[in-house]
Amino acid sequence: MKGKDLQMLSQDEMNDWLQFKLDCFNYLDELRESGQTNMFGARPYLMEQFDISKNEATDILSEWMKAYRA
Repeated sequence: MKGKDLQMLSQDEMNDWLQFKLDCFNYLDELRESGQTNMFGARPYLMEQFDISKNEATDILSEWMKAYRA
């Protein structure tokens, strides 16, 4: 979800979105620790686990990678 879209969310929707991202980030942390895949190949895992599109999975994975490097 992009910045413009986020501005249109209610407080409850924002909380749900933030919880979803946290769940995805926790899943990616666990996936990384498991060694099941190289994290550059994690997009299909996100898509399957959370029933999200390729673009959504790409955005989330990119955010996670940026946060992980920080």
